[in-house]
Amino acid sequence: MYKEAVCDTLKAKRTDEMAQSLYNRAKAICQANGSDGQSSSPRRKQKRMKEFVVESTCGAVGTDLGSSDNLKRHLYFPSVGRMISVLSQRFSSVGDSILKGVQACHPSSVTFLSQDLLNEVALHYNIELRAEKIYVAKHYLAKKNEEGSIPDILSVYRQLDCDMFPSLKKLFQIVLILPVSSCTCERSFSALRRLHTWLRRTMGQERLHNLAVLSIEKESVNSIEPGRVIDRFATL
Repeated sequence: MYKEAVCDTLKAKRTDEMAQSLYNRAKAICQANGSDGQSSSPRRKQKRMKEFVVESTCGAVGTDLGSSDNLKRHLYFPSVGRMISVLSQRFSSVGDSILKGVQACHPSSVTFLSQDLLNEVALHYNIELRAEKIYVAKHYLAKKNEEGSIPDILSVYRQLDCDMFPSLKKLFQIVLILPVSSCTCERSFSALRRLHTWLRRTMGQERLHNLAVLSIEKESVNSIEPGRVIDRFATL
């Protein structure tokens, strides 16, 4: 749903009017900063590449983007088309169903606690979700919030009783901890690259794991008082 909305927005922006508006704004910025907006001349072929056939401009701008037509044909339309293509290919149908299930967990959504959408998430994470529990949860939350609306997913999670709705509460817990991007994983790989250098190839798995946790969770580590750790270690 979100992917289609973004793709539709990009397609709506891929027009001559939008390209002209972008060109006018870029031209105004150039004029405000004392620039003529013209691209620099192409670089000369380097001496070390004299014996080779160079098919690209080696980093220099190969097309003059000084006119609105060139900006539209060589920069704006290809960029927007590339974004639409990548969005269409990158997200699978499984991801779409999970995103719709996450949306069904938000109290302000029109699909709040939709059985079909929640079942997609429950099936993916092997959670046994019963239809009657969802029905009871709807009335339970409505009765509990007669005077006002529920603001967010976390509030729903806190109001669900773990004894009455264990499966539904587990599903909401998973939804709350789902990462919105892969930045956390990428930071972990970056930390491992810094730790597991060529001079540390003989390091064991346990030591590498411990050092990685200290590096990745450095904010929590910095909040620990060394004196308390030393005192606790002394009492062991």
